[in-house]
Amino acid sequence: MFHNMIEKSVHKSQHCQRNWDLTQEVPERDLKVMETAITQCPSKQNYAYYKPYIITDRKKIEAIYDETDGFDYNAAGDTVKNVQVLANVLVAFVEDDQWKTATRDDYRELNAIEAVEAGEELPEQVRQRNLSIGIAAGYLNLSASMMGYSTGCCTCFDGTKVAEILGADKPVQLLMGVGIADETKPRREKHDDPDFTYPTYKKYLDAVRVA
Repeated sequence: MFHNMIEKSVHKSQHCQRNWDLTQEVPERDLKVMETAITQCPSKQNYAYYKPYIITDRKKIEAIYDETDGFDYNAAGDTVKNVQVLANVLVAFVEDDQWKTATRDDYRELNAIEAVEAGEELPEQVRQRNLSIGIAAGYLNLSASMMGYSTGCCTCFDGTKVAEILGADKPVQLLMGVGIADETKPRREKHDDPDFTYPTYKKYLDAVRVA
């Protein structure tokens, strides 16, 4: 039964939710689980390569939504906004450089002493930041799904403008809506426009087992 529950949660978490029941609120205890998932997941040497913002302020969520007009849905290049960010809770992953508090030996491991001191951003730093955010988003996605919530990631936005809305001093790299699905609508129906349905694509991926 436990294995089935995990597999069911994985399949559920794969789908992007496009509409929400905003008459309900996410309890504080569930928010705490989400916070744990995105702050205590693995990263290289436990460095903090990002800062997560957990947003429940509707005005800020809607302001961020206005910056997500980037879903390209036809050959003409027409776009719509990404309604997954209108969820009950929106999590923003913001660039952070707390990793720079590491020791000089750690910098040496990254072959980065001179570059760090000069304020440069290195390919390895970018790689580790992207990996860390990806792992954190995965933890949040699966944890939220196991608690019964629906989710949706978004990368179609201006990271600097979204950071300004949040009062963050570095760009936002990823947004993830987490919330309660509107069970009265098909999952892909646009939250604020019932005449629009987002397309869907099948994932073709098989694991390679090496025994």
